[in-house]
Amino acid sequence: ISNIPENSKTILAVSTLMPQGNEVKAVAKHLEELLGGNLDQNISVALLVDFFAADKQETITDRVKTRVLEDAIEKLNSRYNNKLVMVIRKREYSKTQNEYIGPNRKMGAIDKFIRFISGEQEEYYSFVGDKETVQKAKYLYAFDSDSLPQFDSVTELVAAAAHLLHKAVVHTGNGRGTG
Repeated sequence: ISNIPENSKTILAVSTLMPQGNEVKAVAKHLEELLGGNLDQNISVALLVDFFAADKQETITDRVKTRVLEDAIEKLNSRYNNKLVMVIRKREYSKTQNEYIGPNRKMGAIDKFIRFISGEQEEYYSFVGDKETVQKAKYLYAFDSDSLPQFDSVTELVAAAAHLLHKAVVHTGNGRGTG
């Protein structure tokens, strides 16, 4: 079933810090709820993950935590026809914080992912899922890890955004747009 046209593929992006222990089950449940409320074949879900701040770029537990989360996403993908991707950003040193962190937390994760789906080469600590699917996306809706859109509301948002009357017009010369 698809109400969203092929040329309007959409990603629901959830930004979060690396889940700890039993939190992985809660994250997986949240992703399933997102998918269950938005069954359109042209909607995918992306989990954008940042590690907690640390005194070095990689800690001893990063690989183990990453593997647990990768397994959970792969399990969901086997049930939901590869409709999920997960990216984990590498920590970068922050002079102002004097530690390694995911720069600009949520907005930084979303910005980097938008550059990636736009075709730029972005390096991640971990990537699980179908890169081709996300790179064909036209729309991205970002949600907090504790937010759920109403049932099928994303389809309505995409329909409004894709409507003929909502096309931007860019004026040559000054680069400004209207519409």
